[in-house]
Amino acid sequence: MTESTPDSLIGEIVDAFRGKECWYVSSGGAVGPAFALAFGKKIRRRTKLENKAHSKDYQQYEGEANLYIWCTWRLDSVDRPLTGSDDSEKRIGRELARLVGKKMVDVRIDRTGWDLHIRFDDELTLHVFCDHVGDDPSFDGNWEAWLKEKAIFFGPGSRYAVQAKD
Repeated sequence: MTESTPDSLIGEIVDAFRGKECWYVSSGGAVGPAFALAFGKKIRRRTKLENKAHSKDYQQYEGEANLYIWCTWRLDSVDRPLTGSDDSEKRIGRELARLVGKKMVDVRIDRTGWDLHIRFDDELTLHVFCDHVGDDPSFDGNWEAWLKEKAIFFGPGSRYAVQAKD
């Protein structure tokens, strides 16, 4: 795999997600306010997920592009916040479900600490605030982008890592 620069990674992520429709949201349970989003074409998994908390569809397929959010976040409508990582599991699940069927129209990634801002076609905006920083964070990353051939891990702090998918 070629050496990736922060700017090239940002470009890859923007290209991979922009215009893709979200078809699955996974939240709640043991992962607390962390969640996953699947976008684009459904790609058959090499190994079926055994976790019965997921739909049968998601157990068998992953997205063409996927996001995993582990840090603080907030979902806004055009005029108010809808939910965030400090909300109840029930409300988080209900509000994140709004993203299913919505296309990602804009992606912005701040290079300083990898904060992520995603605007969807119905004026919903997901803000991801990378708050796992320092040498001893409460979690070893902030968010991940899983693309067709690689996974990109952001955080803690300004660190990032690229790993080829098996």
